[in-house]
Amino acid sequence: MKTLSLLHLAAGLALWMPCANAVTPPVTNHADTTSVMANLPMGEVVVQAERRPSVPLQVPTSVTSLRMTGTSAGTAGIRSLLHAVPSLYLQESGMRITSPIYIRGVGSTAGSPPVGFYVDGAPLLDRDAFHLPMVDVEQVDVLRGPQTTLYGRNSIIGQVNVRSRRPSAEPGGRIGVSTGNHGMWSTLGVGNLPLKAWRNRLVIYAASDQGYVRNRYPGNDGFASRTYLARYMGSTRWGDAWSALAGITASYGDDHGYAYHAVDSLRARPYEVNYNSPARLIRRRVLAFSRIERTGKYIHAEGEVSYAMNNDSQRYDADFTHYDIFDNSRKHRQHTFTGELIVRGQALSQLSYIAGAFGFMRRSHLAYLAHFGKDRALLLKQGAKVVSQMDYQHLGRDAGAAAFGQVDWQEPYSKIRISLGIRGEWERTALRYHETLTTPSNYEMEWGEQNDSRTYNALLPKLALLRSWNNQLSIYGSISKGYKPGGYNAINNEPLAQNPDLSYGAETLWSYEVGLKFRSRTGRYHLSLAAYLMDWHNQQIFTLGRMGPAIKNAGDIRSVGGEVEGAVRLTSWLKFSGAIGYNRARTTRHINPNVVGKQGVFAPDLTASGTLAYQQTLFPAYGITLGAQLSYSGYGRQYFDELNTLGQGYHGVWNGEVRLMYRAYTLSAWMRNALNARYFSYLFRSPVGEALPAYAKSGQLASPRTMGLSLLVEL
Repeated sequence: MKTLSLLHLAAGLALWMPCANAVTPPVTNHADTTSVMANLPMGEVVVQAERRPSVPLQVPTSVTSLRMTGTSAGTAGIRSLLHAVPSLYLQESGMRITSPIYIRGVGSTAGSPPVGFYVDGAPLLDRDAFHLPMVDVEQVDVLRGPQTTLYGRNSIIGQVNVRSRRPSAEPGGRIGVSTGNHGMWSTLGVGNLPLKAWRNRLVIYAASDQGYVRNRYPGNDGFASRTYLARYMGSTRWGDAWSALAGITASYGDDHGYAYHAVDSLRARPYEVNYNSPARLIRRRVLAFSRIERTGKYIHAEGEVSYAMNNDSQRYDADFTHYDIFDNSRKHRQHTFTGELIVRGQALSQLSYIAGAFGFMRRSHLAYLAHFGKDRALLLKQGAKVVSQMDYQHLGRDAGAAAFGQVDWQEPYSKIRISLGIRGEWERTALRYHETLTTPSNYEMEWGEQNDSRTYNALLPKLALLRSWNNQLSIYGSISKGYKPGGYNAINNEPLAQNPDLSYGAETLWSYEVGLKFRSRTGRYHLSLAAYLMDWHNQQIFTLGRMGPAIKNAGDIRSVGGEVEGAVRLTSWLKFSGAIGYNRARTTRHINPNVVGKQGVFAPDLTASGTLAYQQTLFPAYGITLGAQLSYSGYGRQYFDELNTLGQGYHGVWNGEVRLMYRAYTLSAWMRNALNARYFSYLFRSPVGEALPAYAKSGQLASPRTMGLSLLVEL
């Protein structure tokens, strides 16, 4: 029995660190620092908030639309584009495995993302979707609040829609190059090649850097990063009614190094770490989709199918110290198929509708191996005598289907629009799981096993009212339900259970929102206000159990707040846009009573941003134009643990760019974090902290000042 207890302890600690660090391992990656210009558009903008072209003034939900300017290379990561969105926080630690994302104090650090992500109409369901390079992007729309009625899976608190530049009828293209400090460089090539009725667009992108973190341990392989991407998109039309669009994107990432270290050491020696095992993450991605649309006099129909392949291979020093305690290797393969059919139209002069069906199927294989070194007693204590490694296999199968619809009735005299929507959601998830423990004498023993399947169902209603005046002013109110299905943890958190249960259940959210939107008659300025209350129930909380971290349905959070965003054209050549969001997210129920009343994790209580953009043609005869942009983004107090013991106060970042345009040439000089602000992008309590108190509080500093030059040539 004593040996068995030691084995239980060893297995628990072995699984603790591989999974704890697998949830949020950062990599040094500079894709987000490449030159990009994005602003709230001043003119009339069209968004797909309600699965149809609409202007924001007529949409009864909070939506921010960001347009990419034609003068930028357009090769930033999605995170660098979203700083202008109020009440949104997307962790800036460079992680590719996962991205904790929060809107209005609600989000998640593990499991499925809480925000839906569509690229050119194709849904990306993986939790790391927000690390896709935003190459040749035209527009990004961010919807805040539950969008599960029309978008479904992963949109419990918001939706992000990305639209790439479409193939056009005119031949041409662009070539871009960028270089900067920390060994950064990138190249971009875009070609538009029409062939009769078929239009083609090809994008090729490559980037590399040497990183801004240095490992003091001798012989480590540094912090270099490489990214490659290729995309093809084709479109055609036949007749007056039919059109088709298809595309495929393949990307490859290769990152070396992880930036975790003891907090006090990082303060004394910023951007220096000290661990002994090499670290590397290789990522391969393929996304393919095809869509057919038919536009009739009364009915518009569109159908889309997509396929996504993810293949990760990862190795890292899981204790992040110079001791040989243990390191991990991780392999994850996933294949996802989705399909969606949407029909919309006008039944009567006052009545419009949209109806659709959605389905998906996903297969995944996740394998972890934790290998313990000669210093493993610092973590395992007596268990170091009975365990040398742990490995576990996680095979998942998911399938789901949904039917949804929305009816809008427009009262012709009072201009009141009533929207009523409903979605029926069904999902089945299955698991095959087992663990194997290896002793120092190379004896292997089966440790845990589970074969299980679960079914989740939900009805998701939405009710909204909107009153508009002269296409300039509208007020609205909405009630909607958010939903995210359950799933399975990566590890068994009950070591003594003969039949372990890794499952966790669905979470729900009720949102109540009122807002006002105003746009001047000339379009010179616009303003949006919103206030909300959200009750988040059965929250999928990231907790530490007997075996380590796990997702459990163990808490409720209430979030109350408001947002202001707008833009004004001060002159014909100067524009200002800004946004402020405030939320008070407090835990009302938790498995740990001491957490009740605490601020929700990760979500800052305040977000603030402002951008001053200048552009003026100085010498029209020579086609010389000067442009500049100065932006600021700030975040209020936030905490990285439920007990609110690891946190930091308000911090802000200044970014700037100056560009000179001469005919087809654009030269840009840019700077990110211009004042070199020092703040932590992630904090955590290290499991080796008991034996090594210096590492008890560990974390990662956010990116330092980066700067560079970009040249873009229109062909």
